[in-house]
Amino acid sequence: MWLKVPSEGHDEPYYWNTVSGETSWTKPSGADVEWVAQKTSNGLNYYWNERTLESAWEIPGERTNVPTASSPAVGVGVGAGSIPSANASNRATGSIPSPAASGKAAGGCGWQFFVQRKGPGLSDDGVVGGSGPRVDGGPGADAAAGERDAVDEGTLWVDVQDPDSGQRYFWNFHKRISVTFLPPGIRARWQAHTTPQGNYYYYDLQSGVSSWHMFNMAMDRHHDIEEDAQGSGGPDARWIEQGAAVLLRGLAERRYNEQIGSIHGFVNGRIAVLLPDCFMGTMILVRRRNVSPLIRGPGSIVELRGLSHTHLNGQIGTVDGANPDLFKYQIKMRDGNIKVVRPPKLQPRSCLWNISLGQSPSWLEWRQEQACLFIDSGGQHRRYSLHLPLTFSASMAEAGTQGSLEPWPMIVYLHGAGGSSFLMHSKKRLKSAGLQHAAAKFVLVSPHCDWTWKDVPGPWVTELVTVLQAAWWVDPNRIYLTGCSMGGMSTWELGAQRPDLFAAIAPVAAHHNAERTAFIARQLRQMPIFVVHSRYDDTCPMNKEEPLWNRLLQEQNRWLQVNLANEIDHCNMYEKTYCDDIMLYDWLLKRSLPVRG
Repeated sequence: MWLKVPSEGHDEPYYWNTVSGETSWTKPSGADVEWVAQKTSNGLNYYWNERTLESAWEIPGERTNVPTASSPAVGVGVGAGSIPSANASNRATGSIPSPAASGKAAGGCGWQFFVQRKGPGLSDDGVVGGSGPRVDGGPGADAAAGERDAVDEGTLWVDVQDPDSGQRYFWNFHKRISVTFLPPGIRARWQAHTTPQGNYYYYDLQSGVSSWHMFNMAMDRHHDIEEDAQGSGGPDARWIEQGAAVLLRGLAERRYNEQIGSIHGFVNGRIAVLLPDCFMGTMILVRRRNVSPLIRGPGSIVELRGLSHTHLNGQIGTVDGANPDLFKYQIKMRDGNIKVVRPPKLQPRSCLWNISLGQSPSWLEWRQEQACLFIDSGGQHRRYSLHLPLTFSASMAEAGTQGSLEPWPMIVYLHGAGGSSFLMHSKKRLKSAGLQHAAAKFVLVSPHCDWTWKDVPGPWVTELVTVLQAAWWVDPNRIYLTGCSMGGMSTWELGAQRPDLFAAIAPVAAHHNAERTAFIARQLRQMPIFVVHSRYDDTCPMNKEEPLWNRLLQEQNRWLQVNLANEIDHCNMYEKTYCDDIMLYDWLLKRSLPVRG
């Protein structure tokens, strides 16, 4: 068995065969390396499995005494040199808690807060109890009234190459998942291609025939939809044709509402709508009443395609209006000019930019978060950082074998004044138990907060969350909001703005505007809340927060838990809450919105 070992004085690890004693600076060809050697704070060796995330004192069935020395003999190759001890200065060493740490960071103090009050809706083990409106409906439950709008029909694998990143993946029309590897023994039926004008077409690998449609997607023709238009409550059918850009509305699966996409075909009386490329092949089937023309505004972003004036193809604009008589859009270009364009000549573009779903890191590194752009409904460019779970790439690879992919919960973290993203607070704390746990278990989103203590945060952060929840890799029922200091204040405010978006919130060392106490408490009366504060906090004094906690109780909030410390100052609250222990994360993971798709 080959083992990955951090190397003192080198940026990269090396590899050790626990049976033969061989070592190598490069990963041996064909070797399946899952285990990483680590050391506790008192020098004891233990082992961490990068795939399963388990820790153990011994690797099952293998020799596990790691010899100590300076380093393998550089340049000698496999079989030469001996294995050095793990060293805490290396980026991987000590980054995973030891088996006996019980959630504490190596050398850390663990959870240093005590529960000062706990709502009656929280049972002794912390799980939400009772029959309140926030209780998790359980696996497979559907809280949305009526029939689900996205229907799985048939089984189909499509070989797709992302036109922007060049990444190859496989999309399953039945399960609505995308994977990087197909299940054993399965071959893709279709290959997706695009014309120079940006239109998709499909090559049938069985018959060798190319067509604009795949499977039975052309079963319903445009005139069938038009005949069904009368009395259906949807838009005029002339807005609905192959390739037309549309807006989704009124779906029981609320995560897709207000998302834009393009009509990809017609299946069994439904319209197949393909979401933009950043969602990696997400397609849903909807009724005609659930699609509408694009609305005017800088948030309706489109790309021109297939025009006879070829110099315009590929240019980006926004919808400035629609002509109901001609069934054309007025598109405002970047230079201010207006172009009149038919719906099929528009490729919807997401307001999420610069997201890469390619190979993601399997261990936590400094500055590895993605710097992303969000264009809000007002056309303003907003910045945020994104970190995909450490198991993201491995899970993508395994999803084809398993035939399914579980989405990840998402934490939205709001920083304090002058702060940074969730994983950029402190380089030395990357190895802590808390940050390692968060990086492995959650999608982490860190908006760049462009407001001050005195401001009520604008709605762009909740707009960002609304769009992100449509991604197949995000669990829309387990989105959590947390922040420290000014970010804690923002957590109260944004949670109150959109309590329907979040399964729970966790304000840390927070402050709030006393004039908004009644509003915040009323809006959050059904919200699970995990408050973390210190009696020693002089920056955000506890006595200024207690009126809000009391008002929440008056509003009959049954899911409020207040955690206090006696001797932690304001500047150390981030580390003590998010780094030293996994308590906050475990509490959040027990909260879920009713399943809504």
